[in-house]
Formats: sequence, structure tokens, C-alpha cells
Amino acid sequence: MATDINELWNSPLVGAYLLWRFALGYKGYCGRPPNIALAFPALTILSLPKYSDSIKESFQTLERWVSHFIETDHRNVMSDLGNDIRERREFLLSSIDMAFTSELVDGWRCPGVLDPATIDEKKTGAHAIRFRKDFGVVAGRLGRWFAMVSPRDVTRILEVKIV
Repeated sequence: MATDINELWNSPLVGAYLLWRFALGYKGYCGRPPNIALAFPALTILSLPKYSDSIKESFQTLERWVSHFIETDHRNVMSDLGNDIRERREFLLSSIDMAFTSELVDGWRCPGVLDPATIDEKKTGAHAIRFRKDFGVVAGRLGRWFAMVSPRDVTRILEVKIV
């Protein structure tokens, strides 16, 4: 059992929850589920405080959020994203697997996407995953920001390759 907060935070169960909330935000904004490839930058952003701590509603778009790092002389943080995705590959794949096996997302009806399940968080206990702030809300916000642009534009804005 994970006792350290970092161990718990980097568990696939938490990653699966964040992925589900991300997919809900994405689908809630544009009406279609996100491409599975978007899970890699999304989960990396959501699971590392150097990115997730700055996701605030006031930015309103992915592009404005990224420009915040540039304007505050933190360019290096965003330039690390590609490396962080590669370094966290095992966690990311385990989280995606957990999201599918726990039926938080479905990819059977339309392969290659993360179709979020409609469940009541209060009945499942998923609402209990909260630390310093409601990371589910942050994940949904990031999902909306990703949904505002095409997957190609997500990679351009974040300056990462997702294949």
C-alpha cells in the first residue's frame, strides 16, 4: 500500500481517475471523446505539479496557459514536457490500462478514443481522490482546453510529438 503522497499520486489508479475526468471535460466541451494519443501529454501535465499547479480557469485556453510559462521566464518547464512524457511512459500506460479495465473509459465502440463512462462519483468513491485542490476539476479544465483545438494544434502548442 502506498503510504508516501508521491507514491499515491503516481499510482495508476489516480492516473485513471485523472484520465476519466480529462475525457469528461473534453467530451463535455465538444461532444466527442478525445483521441487516446492525447492521454500522454494530458496525464503528464496533470500528474506533475510543475504543470498542474498553474492550471487555472483564468487562462481560459491551452495557448494562454502555455504563454504564461513563456511570459514568466519559465520556458524550460514547457520544454521539459516531451522528456517528461518519455520518462513517465510506464505510469502513463499503466494509467490508461487501469482506466480501461476499471471501465472509466471505453474504447470498444470507437477504437482509438477515450470515451468516458457516465458514473456518479459519490456512489463510486471517486470523489475521495482530492489532495491540495480538486484535481478532477483541473483535469476537466485541461480536457476542455484540449477540446478547443485539434489534436495537431495541441502538439503544436505544447511543442511535443504524440504518435
